[in-house]
This record gives sequence, structure tokens and C-alpha cells, in this order.
Amino acid sequence: MVRGFRHQEGTKNVDEIRRRVHTAYVFHYATSKFPDEKDPNVVPRISAVCVRSLVRGSTVVFSPLRASLSKRRGPKAGPGKTYFRRHEKELERAFLMDFFKFLSENKDCLFVGWRCEGNMFGLEALRTRCVELYHDEISIPELPRVIDLARTFEHLYGEGFAPKPRLTSLATANGFDASEVLQGVMEANLAGEYEYGQVERSVQAETSLMESLIHRQLDGQLKPCPINGRGFLAKFSPSLLIDRAEKCWAVRGLKLVRDVGMTIAFVGAIFFAIWNYGIGGAAKRWFEGATKPLESAEAKVVGSPSTPAGMGTVVGAPGPKTKTAH
Repeated sequence: MVRGFRHQEGTKNVDEIRRRVHTAYVFHYATSKFPDEKDPNVVPRISAVCVRSLVRGSTVVFSPLRASLSKRRGPKAGPGKTYFRRHEKELERAFLMDFFKFLSENKDCLFVGWRCEGNMFGLEALRTRCVELYHDEISIPELPRVIDLARTFEHLYGEGFAPKPRLTSLATANGFDASEVLQGVMEANLAGEYEYGQVERSVQAETSLMESLIHRQLDGQLKPCPINGRGFLAKFSPSLLIDRAEKCWAVRGLKLVRDVGMTIAFVGAIFFAIWNYGIGGAAKRWFEGATKPLESAEAKVVGSPSTPAGMGTVVGAPGPKTKTAH
């Protein structure tokens, strides 16, 4: 029952992405280190945020490197590590402000992330970091609707839909190149060393893979890669069986017959009610009203005072036979 409910939630998320695909974005970000679960209110320094359109494929990157170039700071050849270390918070404040300005301009859009639930991850974590940097100097806009793609795949295919790291494993199993994606530890280490160029490329590659997986899922061609040792059982997981049953032509035909039958029964019940209590009742009353005078006339003839009941004379009827005496 729980598995069926989760599969229903996953299907609902996919349907929403399909319905809002023209105004949907994929987003991902990198930090200088992993968040501390013991203190969820403290978010590490953000090193890059990437947003990618699901339809157009255009990408927007917010990072210290982009903020420094847009403000024409540092030497012409590009700022170095010393510059980034010196203007660390200033640059982070600048590109986070640009990112939340982008969110405010697209607040009615749908955003899809990877492992972006809770206060420690996703847009909530970015808002927490921005508030920490700005305090009460700016007002953060209301966050748009966010769907966790990893959680959606778990609902559809089970928790073992791919080995860790799940994003790159699933992408590789479906024929996509994940060589430019850096793992979390390496990405955080590069951010700590102010190597923002490599971090940007990794984040862009991750959003590109997410976009490809979403389109493969919308086409109904996504192939999960279950964890080794559970591959055979994963093929017969309840979520996959339910998904395959819903796509089977025979099941779709039975659902169509069921829907048509229920529609005919519903229309028939309404027609019967209208006929019985509406048109049929009026016709019955009219018929009873039309035949009532005839019944009254017959009653007068039969029950006339000059002719006892049952003794009326019928014109032309033969009289009683009498015997003639010879």
C-alpha cells in the first residue's frame, strides 16, 4: 500500500513536469563543503548555482567567477585565488542576489533539483545562506514550486534504482556521458581552493544530465540500473510492475471499457430518473387525466336511476325466446 502511494506521488510529479515543461528549469549548486547535519541552520559557502531550461536548453550560471567578471574586477586576464580569497563574501553576496532576482522574475515557474528537500539542501539552503550573508538588508522572495528528481525516481523505481552516485550511474546506464561531473568531495575541495572554473563545468554537466534524464522519463524510455545483487528482484518490484501494467495495451483497453461502461450507466440512470419523475410522470398524469372523463361517463350510463344496474337495454339485441303453444 505504501509502495503504491509512493508510485502515485512519483507519477504525479512526472505529470506536473510534463504539463509545465515549457516553464520548467533544472537547477543544481555546489558548496565549499558538505552541510553539517548537527547544525542544519549553517549552510556552507556557495560556490556556484546553475539553472537550465528544460525546453530551450539555455543555461544561466551564478558564481563568484561570473560576479567578478560582470563587475570588471581583478586583472584583465581574470581574477586569481588571492582576489577570490580577499573578496569571498562580497562576491558570494553579489551572485546570490542575482540568483534570487532571477527567482523573483520566474516565481511562477517550476524548478527541478536533485536531493533538494529539507532546510539543508535546495532553494531553502540557498535562502538560508543569503539571509546569513545579508541579515535583514534584503527581502527574499517566496520560493517557487520545487520537485526533487531523485526522490521522484525512488518513488517510481524503488530506492535501489541506481548505485551511488545515483545521478551519474543512472545517466551512464542510459547512454549519457557523465565524465565532466565531479563527485561531491572533489567538487567541494576545488571550491575550497577557489577553482571556480572547474566547479562551474561540473555543475553545468549535472544540470545537463538531469535535463536528459527528465526527457527520457517523459518519453517513457528511462531505464533504471538496479544495485548489483538486487537486479533480478528489482525487475519485479511493485512500482515497476504497476508502471508496466499501466502502459500495457490490454490494461488500457480494460480501463477504457470500464470508463465507457460507467459513463453509459451514469447517463442511463439520469435518463431513467428524468423519465420516471419528469417526462414519464407528466405523461402518466396526462393519460390519467384524459381517461378519467370517459370512465365517469361509463359510470353514469351503467349506474342510471331509470335503468337498474345490470338491466340496461341494448338497441338491436334479440329478445328472450318464448315457446308457442300449438
